[in-house]
Amino acid sequence: MRFIIGAVLIGSLLLARGAAAQAGPPASGQAPSTIRVFIDCPEGCDTTYFRAELNFVDHVLDRKVADVHILITERGTGGGGTEFTITLIGLGRFEGIQETLKYASQPGDTDDAERRGVLRAIKVGLVRYLAQTPLASRLEVNYRPTKEEEEERPGQTTKDRWNFWVLRVRGSTDTSGEKSSTSLRLSGSFSATRVTEQWKSSVTSSVNYRRNRYSFEEEGEEDYISISRDSSVGGTLVKTLGGHWGGGARLSMSSSTYTNHKRFFRVSPAIEYNIFPYAETTRRQLTFRYSVGAYHASYREVTLYGRLKEWLANHAMAVNWDMKQPWGTLDLQVQASQYLPDTHKNRLSIEGDAEVRLFRGFSLDMGADVSFIRDQVYLPAGRATQEQILLRQRQLATSYDYGFSVGFSYSFGSVYNNIVNSRLSSF
Repeated sequence: MRFIIGAVLIGSLLLARGAAAQAGPPASGQAPSTIRVFIDCPEGCDTTYFRAELNFVDHVLDRKVADVHILITERGTGGGGTEFTITLIGLGRFEGIQETLKYASQPGDTDDAERRGVLRAIKVGLVRYLAQTPLASRLEVNYRPTKEEEEERPGQTTKDRWNFWVLRVRGSTDTSGEKSSTSLRLSGSFSATRVTEQWKSSVTSSVNYRRNRYSFEEEGEEDYISISRDSSVGGTLVKTLGGHWGGGARLSMSSSTYTNHKRFFRVSPAIEYNIFPYAETTRRQLTFRYSVGAYHASYREVTLYGRLKEWLANHAMAVNWDMKQPWGTLDLQVQASQYLPDTHKNRLSIEGDAEVRLFRGFSLDMGADVSFIRDQVYLPAGRATQEQILLRQRQLATSYDYGFSVGFSYSFGSVYNNIVNSRLSSF
């Protein structure tokens, strides 16, 4: 008897679940009341805000069940702001319908101003899809005139008294400590950049100072103090050579206790070719860069090759493949360099990161890097002390380094993600 009752209850639950599943999709020929969107944006973007403000669509957790995939990519602008590219990709019944909009924030914009600008672009892009649903009769179009239009001066243009130059000064300090150790770090930087369609110029400089003190409980044992410094100044000039080419040069000077450089001066011209137009760099790019360089180095300690100063030359080739697509992201970099004329002193570095959506709800993340190193001409002669090794006070000789990471994420269950509830968020 219990078996029969249990079977009846299970059968009823299965029938109810089946009926609910059948009630989900609209009947044949019946237009859905709204659209389902999947927002795919860089790490750190405020998806909660988008869900709360876009309350006239259904938000889903998987692009496989979405009607519109909203792909948001970003890149820095010459003025210090951020250009967002919002690409709306139609899926299912909207297959083949795609919209691309851009929004550029200003250097002083807050996070709230940026997300409101992106939201405004998303809403504009969604109109084309919403127009094919019953929501079309409830849409309104508003136009916000510019200040010049409001003042009836349509021909007025604003002159930039800075001529596109953007300057930044930064400084920071932090300190920490406990009974047996203290740490102090000071850093500062300055940059000036100017970006136009034809030229890109920049001047940068930075200074860093780190001091660590370690105390020992043994009586008579002196405190150990570790100090490291580095500083640099450099300038870059890049010229646009069409939609696929760019050329330029970099001049730099630096000093570092970690790399044994007392003074380091380098000049390096370079040329680059992009298989895809540079206008598409937020979505995809495949670049080939070649550079040659000459530099003069003065060392703090005599190097492995018995030098306190020397002139050197080298050349390098780099390939960078970067993609941000609906299926995920891919970033692969390969760089090879050689000293001239001694090509036996060389380096080959390979680095890649990928996030791939393999199937509904399942994503695979992978990262790997490896370098084959035979160009450490600046290393000081003699063995490093234990303190220098443990505290990373100076670079050590090596023929290679590597790293690897892999991870996955899998989500299942309800695909809808409309609800926003921020109660006890920090609990």
